[in-house]
Amino acid sequence: MINFDFANVAKLVLGFFLAISQLAGKPVTPHASLLSLGDRINGMTLSKGVDDARSLWTFCFNALEGEGSYILDCHVPAKDSLRMGNVPLYANQAMPDLDWSDLVWELSIDGQAVNVEPFETFDYGMPGMSEIPAAPVLETFRRGTGWNIVLTDLQPGQHTLWLVAGNKTGGDSYTWFVNLEIEG
Repeated sequence: MINFDFANVAKLVLGFFLAISQLAGKPVTPHASLLSLGDRINGMTLSKGVDDARSLWTFCFNALEGEGSYILDCHVPAKDSLRMGNVPLYANQAMPDLDWSDLVWELSIDGQAVNVEPFETFDYGMPGMSEIPAAPVLETFRRGTGWNIVLTDLQPGQHTLWLVAGNKTGGDSYTWFVNLEIEG
């Protein structure tokens, strides 16, 4: 017997239609304007290098998972800054053998594409568990690389993020759709 959780299916369908509606009427052309470092979107500013910025992914839950695609609900208190360029939840499991330099990244915020290159990258450590059951040390740290993208001047309300990581040679691609609620 297959059980459907209506709330999760409704979120999936609503998220899909929300993403489509935000992209409708915005032609994708090589000359389309991309958001970049210092640009503002819906009152929020794209910046980098804010040391006290909290990671977006610590506020996310309810991942609906498909073949390389994830839908996340994130509820963030209105803080001064939010880091969002590090590899999202589940990426270590999704992309364990891919080299960061082999990936092509796309990011959009509230339906507007962001040029990630000016933000540069940073390295970070991420806790995890050993995959060897009899290992003497069960907790490990994995090295991760992320885009140094920080959103400041957070504005309360509903926002959407769309993040795609694809292999340059074709192969696998991974997509994260984030329903972002910044609480007032």
